[in-house]
Amino acid sequence: EEYKANPKAEASGVVVESQLERGKGAIASVIVQRGTLHTGDPFVAGATSGRARALMDEKGQQVKDAGPSTPVQIMGWDEVPTAGDFFSVVESDREARRIAAEREEELKAVSQAMPSARDRLQGLLEQLRSEDATLNVIVKADAHGSLEALRDSISKIEREGGKIQVLHGAVGGINENDVTLAEVTESVIVGFNVRPEPKARKAAEEAGVEIRTYGIIYELLDD
Repeated sequence: EEYKANPKAEASGVVVESQLERGKGAIASVIVQRGTLHTGDPFVAGATSGRARALMDEKGQQVKDAGPSTPVQIMGWDEVPTAGDFFSVVESDREARRIAAEREEELKAVSQAMPSARDRLQGLLEQLRSEDATLNVIVKADAHGSLEALRDSISKIEREGGKIQVLHGAVGGINENDVTLAEVTESVIVGFNVRPEPKARKAAEEAGVEIRTYGIIYELLDD
């Protein structure tokens, strides 16, 4: 389709993955979408800033620059950025830190305005007690057999003036997609013999989504 990008512009793109590595500090894999990223460029992504101390290609070899549509790993972040954030090269380190600080303040303001997971769950329970309402539940389990048993058992729970609905069920750990779905649908996430991924736990705390995990099916149903 003859896609084109300007290689001479200031680089910008998206963070695909990020982590802390011993001896390297915060690193992130990005895809440059526009412009060319050079070693030494100051940049900002979300509320995180940095300077490209080193660039590595997909083979782990150090490169000096990365053009449009190029995947590259960046070393030199002040903190671990969030996957999905857009990054862009700016004029100076000072400018990058200023933008990151402003975004950090905005995130704090939003976080303080969000109800906690406990408050959110309490509100859902109060709603169930006071009116004909539905408590949405997302179920994650370690095996299909466990998942089907939970679906069947939860569907049999009845309560006057309200009902419980399994909105989504799947096998595997609790991930960020589960948290996003729970936030949008005001659901509680229930895990049986599985745990939330670190990023999912952090996202749940920020969004006020309740996650409960169990190892015994009867404790889950009693709850």
